[in-house]
Amino acid sequence: MKCDNNPRKLPKGHFTAHVGLYLKFNVFMSFYRDAVDKLYREVSEGNETADSIAMPLLFMMRHTMELGYKFTITEICQLNGTSYNPQNDGHSFENLHRRLKKEFDTLGQNGGVSDNKKAGFYEYYKLTETAMTWFDNEDRRGVNFRYPESSFKHDKKVNLLEVKNKFDEAMTLLTVTVDVITEGMQT
Repeated sequence: MKCDNNPRKLPKGHFTAHVGLYLKFNVFMSFYRDAVDKLYREVSEGNETADSIAMPLLFMMRHTMELGYKFTITEICQLNGTSYNPQNDGHSFENLHRRLKKEFDTLGQNGGVSDNKKAGFYEYYKLTETAMTWFDNEDRRGVNFRYPESSFKHDKKVNLLEVKNKFDEAMTLLTVTVDVITEGMQT
């Protein structure tokens, strides 16, 4: 039986993805975040069950946050006049969270951040820590949501609404920090 992967008979060009065109952390992060929102919407609107969506959704949330950390750290390092290789930090959210604060503090010590922006950063940094801790506790190495050999017990349950709320709070810090810091700067 042949699947109809084009039920609306759209032109072939509609399905052509330019995967080499958007090779920037902020763009990848944005695309993944949109995919997370679309996948979650399927559950929140009752079109899919939480069980059928959980693993890909949680994997994409975790990956999106990782991209957010690495994007923000990269940009702050540039403002600090230093370089950053995201691969050196691996997949540990604890390390990435600590590194983000270190780089932000360095920028603040160098006069690159006003006091009110520092206060906002630390407020959202604490909120982000909640999601970071949850994901690190559930999937420290970034593999439990990707492979069926996860370390989850048979009766393990996750409330996707609670995780999505934590994810959204974390993504506030990981998507707007650079814009807030550079607001009004000459480029």
